[in-house]
Amino acid sequence: MFNNSIHIDSKRMVRTITVTDDAYEALHRLKKHPGDSFSKVILRVARRRGSPLKVAGAWKDMTDEEARGLVERSRRDFESIGGRR
Repeated sequence: MFNNSIHIDSKRMVRTITVTDDAYEALHRLKKHPGDSFSKVILRVARRRGSPLKVAGAWKDMTDEEARGLVERSRRDFESIGGRR
């Protein structure tokens, strides 16, 4: 007998997106190893985001010098993924 049922894994559906060359290069730089997919890179980046309320008040005891260092590191990180000043 034949089984006529079809299973579709909705988590594996493929979508085509259009990105600029700059965005492509930024994603490509974030690949951790040759077998890393762009989907994995996008998910890693998207999961980094969180509610700003989770860190509210985290800087209250920070010195001005520590704050400047944090801002500079943040700018470098942002630029390393293709962000512009």
